[in-house]
Amino acid sequence: MKKTGILLLLLMGFGPAAWGEKTPAFVLANQQYEAGHYAAALDAYSRIAARVVNWKLEFNMGNCCVKLERFVDAKIHYLKAQKLAPTRREIRDNLEYVDERLGHEKVSRQVGFLANLWNHFSALVSLNLISLLLLLSVVLLNGFFIALLWRGRRKWLQYGLGFALMASLLFAGLQAVYQHRIDRRDTAVVTRSQARLRSGPGKGYTVLFTLRSGLDVRVLEKREQWLQVAAGEDVAGWIELAAVEII
Repeated sequence: MKKTGILLLLLMGFGPAAWGEKTPAFVLANQQYEAGHYAAALDAYSRIAARVVNWKLEFNMGNCCVKLERFVDAKIHYLKAQKLAPTRREIRDNLEYVDERLGHEKVSRQVGFLANLWNHFSALVSLNLISLLLLLSVVLLNGFFIALLWRGRRKWLQYGLGFALMASLLFAGLQAVYQHRIDRRDTAVVTRSQARLRSGPGKGYTVLFTLRSGLDVRVLEKREQWLQVAAGEDVAGWIELAAVEII
């Protein structure tokens, strides 16, 4: 990344994000950040995050860690923020900056059109709402079916039954997709320098590779104190649970 690009990122992406709930604790944390007291701001944001789940808190904690040059911790917070708000451009930009500071190869975090469209949709429509709509459509389906049996084959009842059936199938499919995304394997960040990736879940297994701290990996399986992870398309193995932070 060019120096001008980094400067622009520092000016635009590393300020504290505003939060919808202007609590005194959050305002104080922002004031500490603006005053340059980044460690105190990080501590204040962390105390709020212990009670509240919000992407802006994770983003602000990441910004504090960048200012303190704790880039691995910054990446962990940015990835947590991205998990909560996958469509935010500023999170993606700051992740790319942190990867560069960690000396990792530049990884494109851009998403395709369909994935971006899905992220925007899922940010607006929750799983609870989908489940409620599914329940209502099933009730409506049963109502039209009973009415059709009771009143005979009237055209408007047939259309209503078809509409309710399609709505039920649509919401059932959306619920399945949502649940699959919730249940899918987590991401983890390597926190130990030169962490060893082994061929099996134990120190007696062969060391395949060493991983640099700050690398994000995909968790495939957990077995006691070991995780099977994928560090790329062709790199997979087992790493100690203590050597990573699961997002």
